[in-house]
Amino acid sequence: MLRTTLVQRLAGALAVGTVLAACGGDAPAPATPRATITPEPVAWQRPAGPVQVEGFARARLTGMMRQHQATVNSIAFAANGTRMATASADQTVIVWNLANGEPLFVRGETPARYVFFGPGDETLITVARDGQAQIWSMDLSPPRELQAIESFGGHDEPAGLVAQSPDRSLLAFGTLSGRIRLWRVPDAAIAADLPGHSDVIQALVFSPDGALLASTSADRGVRVWTLPGGELLHDLSSDDPTLHVAFSPDGRTLAVARSNALELWDLASGEQLVALGTADYALAGALAFSPDGALLAGCGQSGVVGVWRAADGEFLGGLPLNAAGCAGLAFGTDGRLLATLPAGGRDILLWNVTRITEDVPPERKILDQRRRENLGLPSAARFYDLTWSPDGRFIALLDELGPIYLLSAAE
Repeated sequence: MLRTTLVQRLAGALAVGTVLAACGGDAPAPATPRATITPEPVAWQRPAGPVQVEGFARARLTGMMRQHQATVNSIAFAANGTRMATASADQTVIVWNLANGEPLFVRGETPARYVFFGPGDETLITVARDGQAQIWSMDLSPPRELQAIESFGGHDEPAGLVAQSPDRSLLAFGTLSGRIRLWRVPDAAIAADLPGHSDVIQALVFSPDGALLASTSADRGVRVWTLPGGELLHDLSSDDPTLHVAFSPDGRTLAVARSNALELWDLASGEQLVALGTADYALAGALAFSPDGALLAGCGQSGVVGVWRAADGEFLGGLPLNAAGCAGLAFGTDGRLLATLPAGGRDILLWNVTRITEDVPPERKILDQRRRENLGLPSAARFYDLTWSPDGRFIALLDELGPIYLLSAAE
C-alpha cells in the first residue's frame, strides 16, 4: 500500500512559496455591500466550440439569463447540448434555447428543488423538496407548454438529495432517514430500495459508466453499491466524517475526502491505494478528477486549491484563490482548464493547468489564469455555484439573486 504524508507539504506551501504563482490576473476587487441589482443586458453570442486551452484567451461573458427572480436551485444541460433547464426558488422552471439564450418553456408555480433531462432529452423531470417527482413532455407545437405525463416518489419524508445516472435512466433519492431509493425513468418504477445508512444522506454519486453508486451519510458511512440491483459492494466507513467522494473517469478508483485525509480506493479489490494526510481546509469545498483521470483537485476552507497526480497521490501544487476559502471547482472537457470559485462569490478564476505536471519546483510553475475582470463579468454579481456544460462549450455561473451568467469562447 502506498502512503504519502501531505500535511507538511500543504502547510509548507503557504509558508515557503510552494503555492503556485499565477499570471494574467488582476488583484481581487474589494468587498462591497450586496444589493438587489438589475444586470445590464448582454448580447448573446454562440460559442465557436468548447472552452479549451486554444480558446483560453477568448473566454468571456457571452450570455446572460435574467428571468428568474430568486436563487436557482438546480441546473441541467441536455445531452445534445442544445438546451439548458433551470429550477428556481421563485417556483419557476425554465427550459432555455442555447442557440439564442431565449426561453423555450416557462412554467410557474412549480416548486422544484431539482431538474433533470430524461433519456434522449425527450422529457424533463422535476423533483420537489418533499420528494415528489414529475415527468414533463416538451412539445414545441402551440401552446408550447410543459405537459405533466407521470409522477412518482412523494415519500413520507423529504428527499434530501437526488442524483441522476449518466445514461439518465435512473434517479437516486437519498432520504433524511438514510434510505436510498432508485427509480427508473421515464416509466417511474422503483428499481431498488436500499437500507443505505442510519442517518441523513449527504452525497450520492454515480460512477461514469453508471455501474456503481457511492453514498455518504452523517453516520460517517461511505458505501459503494452495484447497479441496478443495489447490492452492497464495499463499505469504506471510518470514524472520520466524510466530506466528498469522486469516481475516477474509468470508474476504477474512488477518491474519499475525509476530515483529515484524502484516500484513493481500488474498487475492484476494495483495497486502499493511497492515504494522504491533509489539512482540513483542503477538501471540504469540492473534489474532482480531471476528465482524463490524470489530476485530482480539491479545495475547502483555505484559500488554496490542492492539485495531486491521481496515479500516485503526488502533490503537484496549490492554486491561490486570494480568498478565505473555496466554494467550488470544475474541470473543462480537455482536462487542462480548471474553473475555481472562491468563497464569497466575488470572483471566479479560470486556470490553465497544463504546466502543473512539469518536473520543476512549484514556484516555477507559473500558471496562466483569467478572473472576473478579464472575463467581462459585472462587478456587482455574487456567484454561489458554477458548472461546466458536458460538451465544454459553456461555464455557467449562478448568481444568488437569480441571474445566470454563461462564459464561452465565442469568436
